[in-house]
Amino acid sequence: MLPDVRTAAEWLQPDNIAAAAEHLLEHMPFDQPREALESDVIRALQDSDHIDFEWSSRVDTTCELHGTYSSPPARIRVSRKQPTARAHFTAAHEFGHHLQRHDDQWAMDVMAVLRRSDPVMMRHVEEAVSNCVAVDLLMPERIVEDAWTGQLTPAFIRALTRNGQVSRQAAIIRASAWSQESEPHAVIIVADPLTGLVLSSVSHETSSLTRPPKNSVQPDFRALPAGPEGIRGATEGFIYSTNSARSDITYDWGWDASGTHLLIVARPTYRFGTAQWDRDDVECQSASCDSSFSRNDAVLCPTCMHHVCPDCGACGCERRRGTTCADCGMEMSIRESQIGTTHEECPF
Repeated sequence: MLPDVRTAAEWLQPDNIAAAAEHLLEHMPFDQPREALESDVIRALQDSDHIDFEWSSRVDTTCELHGTYSSPPARIRVSRKQPTARAHFTAAHEFGHHLQRHDDQWAMDVMAVLRRSDPVMMRHVEEAVSNCVAVDLLMPERIVEDAWTGQLTPAFIRALTRNGQVSRQAAIIRASAWSQESEPHAVIIVADPLTGLVLSSVSHETSSLTRPPKNSVQPDFRALPAGPEGIRGATEGFIYSTNSARSDITYDWGWDASGTHLLIVARPTYRFGTAQWDRDDVECQSASCDSSFSRNDAVLCPTCMHHVCPDCGACGCERRRGTTCADCGMEMSIRESQIGTTHEECPF
């Protein structure tokens, strides 16, 4: 049964979105069983006589997903120019639009009313419901229950990706929602192991741990692959754009199904007490430079993704031997070599 709510803001509550998606799936007028959609959504759509499914080299859409739904006749088009897991999510998302158009109660009592009263927010509701339909089809409750061991771990998230059939982003959203009661403060992150770049993250609105910004470089993540998978305490912690770092964090990390990206469950080290904040300074990578500097004032080297020292110009890249001091024979910094032939304060 659909929730008895009226406004778009009420519909956008996660519980109401989930109830709407389940209503649509339970009452779907479709010629393929739900089990077939859950097993292989694209194959089920291709086998259907109710929907024309097409692969396309290009899909013109304002949606962030590379797919479209049109009706009548009902047609789903999905671009081939996306990873397999993403294509599955796109197809399931567009199928969610199909269900919303063909469920009389939803279309007439909810969508038509919202379209008249608040068309902009109605679009957000429609997209959120389609996303929830996709999540329910790609990661049905039986699969989540089989993978759940009672604790939120990278292995649980990896199992939800179903060996690459489901995108990492969809899996972390599902894992976060499933573990909300047991892990209210956990932050789930997908990161690049070489650069430490945050690709995506999710947490609950009430979490005491703020997510690291997307596309931010987190030095701790770059160091994780040097040790075994499992639990490790933070060194620098989450680095934020406010020139501060929170270091009272514990990481539980593991590789994704492809072995190319990190799956990280971050938690506050202590459930109770005051958060630990540190000044976010960076030490120069060069052994001949004693500088430390604010991360906000630094520039990332596009090659090694380490910060470039504003004093000597060093980063994490392996450098050729530079100019040596005429007095002691030791290497000089870039700045010193530009202004003279000896150290400003020669040690000998």
